[in-house]
Amino acid sequence: MFGIILISIVTLIQGYVFFRIASIPFIKQYIPLKILISTGILLWVVLFAGRVYGHHNTSALAVALEFIGMNWMGILFLIFICMITIDIITLFGFLMPNLSFKFRTFALFLGILFSFT
Repeated sequence: MFGIILISIVTLIQGYVFFRIASIPFIKQYIPLKILISTGILLWVVLFAGRVYGHHNTSALAVALEFIGMNWMGILFLIFICMITIDIITLFGFLMPNLSFKFRTFALFLGILFSFT
């Protein structure tokens, strides 16, 4: 039951983060939407496989899937916290529409920076 709730919450968070990342002009310019969506789906599948297959299995593949999936979940959480904070401050871009994209870019890089520490 916990696994279902965890996967559901992470799915919602990942959808939000990738939706917000797709709205950043720098990302729009250099990363095609198909690649961004494919990357999101691939990372979700790895997380799901690691949670379902790797949870009670001790094979090398299961351990690798769970390790990658749980690390991705941590990175995703850090990026989510930074992005939701910026979105709350800017009222999801309505308060400062011209600056919200810069703040969102800053939040993305800040979340990535936090994941390295």
